[in-house]
Amino acid sequence: MELIPTNPEKVEIYLQLYPAGDSTYLPPSLQVVVLNKSETRCMEEEARSADYWLQLYFDVQLTERFSVRLALGQIGFGVY
Repeated sequence: MELIPTNPEKVEIYLQLYPAGDSTYLPPSLQVVVLNKSETRCMEEEARSADYWLQLYFDVQLTERFSVRLALGQIGFGVY
């Protein structure tokens, strides 16, 4: 994750996911979801069978709350 302040009130966020260990590709159907403070999906990406990485780009106000959720099948977790 990279945070780039663009002005005193806003920041750009680059979120990238790469495979772990000796894996070449991300697991197919891995989902990355960005949610706003009311848990509404703002954007999402899903890995396909031969994706080396996933990238999401978005910007937020400094006071804006959001979360990122990763899910694979029935397993998921979020960062708030």
